[in-house]
Amino acid sequence: MTNIVKNKCNIAFLAHGDRNVGGGEQSWFYLVTKIDRTRFAPIVIYSKRNRFIDQLAKGQVPVVRLPLSPKITGLYRDQAKFDPLSLIIYSFYLAQGVWTLTRLLYKNQIHILHAHDNLSKIIGIPASKLLRIKIITNCNDQLGDAAIDRVLLFLQRKFMDKVFCVTNYIGLRFRKDGVLPPNVAIVYSAIEPKHWDISVATKPESGSQHIKIGIVAVFDRVKGHQYLFEAVKCLAERGERDFSCLVIGDGREKERIHELVAQLGLDELVDLRGYVSDLIGAFRELDILVIPSLQESFGMVAVEAMAMGIPVVASRVGGLPEVIQDGVTGVLVPPANPRKLADAIGNLMDNPEVRFQMGQSGRARVREHFDIDKNLKISEEIIWELYEPGNQIQDGV
Repeated sequence: MTNIVKNKCNIAFLAHGDRNVGGGEQSWFYLVTKIDRTRFAPIVIYSKRNRFIDQLAKGQVPVVRLPLSPKITGLYRDQAKFDPLSLIIYSFYLAQGVWTLTRLLYKNQIHILHAHDNLSKIIGIPASKLLRIKIITNCNDQLGDAAIDRVLLFLQRKFMDKVFCVTNYIGLRFRKDGVLPPNVAIVYSAIEPKHWDISVATKPESGSQHIKIGIVAVFDRVKGHQYLFEAVKCLAERGERDFSCLVIGDGREKERIHELVAQLGLDELVDLRGYVSDLIGAFRELDILVIPSLQESFGMVAVEAMAMGIPVVASRVGGLPEVIQDGVTGVLVPPANPRKLADAIGNLMDNPEVRFQMGQSGRARVREHFDIDKNLKISEEIIWELYEPGNQIQDGV
């Protein structure tokens, strides 16, 4: 069954789905489900189902499976090898993916392809060029100097018709002589503030109360769980008693995370909750959100916490300083520094009035800068300008 719609821009959202679900996937989901249906006819192409694909499959958007080999969908960027044999195998399965994707795009008469993740970009670029259709993407990655990062940067600079960088920090990598190329735009990721606007911050009262800090992140080394656990141990050694740490998440580092908690003797202070579907319910328990990341392109969880009136203590890395106003909506600290992290957390634990004021400021900041209805309109107008109603895929291409 095709998704051909006349007088609308047929836009395909490609995401292979075989990854931990994080903030980037949440932004993608908002874009897919909230895009203006009077102008756009969306379809989702996926390889492996995750919770977002499951939701879409219930009828919100047509979904089509793209069969891809686990040898390429299960490969993380930091696991890529460049020996001849690996490249030959990888290239073979990529070529299969490009051919199958091209047929799907042709069948559904797609005008614009949105490639979400890096694998989708790699197979989406040749498929779109074969069919002479537009291709766009959101860049959520901090592209460094590693070989694979340089390749991804080159591909997006050279072949994408539009790249939406989620922060100015990400955009810096694309700049040439200090200027953004014409095919690159900065549009912040965003949320639905009304969905999260359930304040957990109440007027501070006198007397002792249990303080709960927490982290919401996939289990990956770059998320800095180790430094939070060391900060928790530091706080306990300083005499802080009436507090605990909630850990929400799952991922490929699950075993290591559990071992760290046990090794540091924090079993009674740290609650390893795992993945939770009701994130709002989990946030209701928190007084302070902690983001001890070593790198972070945006920080969607910070926006969600701020929308609920929760102050955030975070590393001063990546795009986090664009999201969190230091001293206003939260506190920024040096990365990989458990003592500084403990100082910032301890100060907020001891000052309920400061927590309350930061929470209120955070809610106002989200409404002003990170409202999906405002930010999506910016993206929609840029995408619409790329759409050429007369540019149909020709038979025989």
